[in-house]
Amino acid sequence: MTATMRVKILKRAILPPCLLILGCSSDGHTPTAPALTRRTIASGTYSATAHTSHFISFSTPGFGQLSVTVSWRDASDTLWVDVSPSCTSDQYVAGACPFVYSDRTLVATAQKAPTINSIAAGNYVLIVDNRGPADETVTYAIDLTS
Repeated sequence: MTATMRVKILKRAILPPCLLILGCSSDGHTPTAPALTRRTIASGTYSATAHTSHFISFSTPGFGQLSVTVSWRDASDTLWVDVSPSCTSDQYVAGACPFVYSDRTLVATAQKAPTINSIAAGNYVLIVDNRGPADETVTYAIDLTS
């Protein structure tokens, strides 16, 4: 092989800079990222008796960011908010549930709005525990952005 042939082969083997960068299109321009979509996957309102827990099952159809909003009337009531991939009431009482999110703060507020930055597709349960002192009306919304 001659030196000229080696140079031609080497020139063909060198990739254009854009092809070395992930995400470049064939015309050399960087494409825009696909738009993220936020959709409500569960929502509702229910009466929450003081000192009881409410379990709300939901599924995430794909990987994404989970946003949960739980609101109630009176900031003097304490509500715990937990998200688990699997949890029964017996496991909850025994303190044996795995949580992907848990907020058991005693701060006087009438809303908790956690965001879980990355959650896999699957089945989950939102647990809202009304610690009292009074009965409440609870409104919740669970949104997935992907």
